[in-house]
Amino acid sequence: MSHRVDFKSDITDADLLKKTLVRLRIPEYRVVGKVFSFTGGPYGGATIDLSTGLISGDSDWIHDKLKLIHQVYSEEQVLEKIRLQGASIENRSVNEEGSVIILCRLHG
Repeated sequence: MSHRVDFKSDITDADLLKKTLVRLRIPEYRVVGKVFSFTGGPYGGATIDLSTGLISGDSDWIHDKLKLIHQVYSEEQVLEKIRLQGASIENRSVNEEGSVIILCRLHG
């Protein structure tokens, strides 16, 4: 039997979350204040509160589905830091363990 579960994340930036959702092709959400509410598809009923980083959803799928959102969001954070430092991305790959490897070049 499923139930509602919550867990804490570091997802607090609306722009990075929007980039994440575009990359994952997740269009079914709405934003009220700092809360992203997923309105359809496999994420329907889940919420992410940017003021606290709290993710809420159904226990039957929250860890599998929202783990992917968290992983892509974390990659977007790294990419943003690379861009802010004036570097460019040379290559992105995923190793056998599923870790993302980003090769960047510093300019200047």
